[in-house]
Amino acid sequence: MYFRAANLPAAAAYPRHRHPWGEFVYAFSGVMELKLAGSHYLAPPQYEVPDGAPA
Repeated sequence: MYFRAANLPAAAAYPRHRHPWGEFVYAFSGVMELKLAGSHYLAPPQYEVPDGAPA
């Protein structure tokens, strides 16, 4: 199990990546914008984005 925390400024972008393990991403505040498998999501803090989100 890996843990990592990061503070990102508004409008920060994280490079597209993949790896063989699952990933749990959570925003403590603000809104996280995600583009996954051709879909576009907005995730406020009360929502989770599970590994294997719908394609």
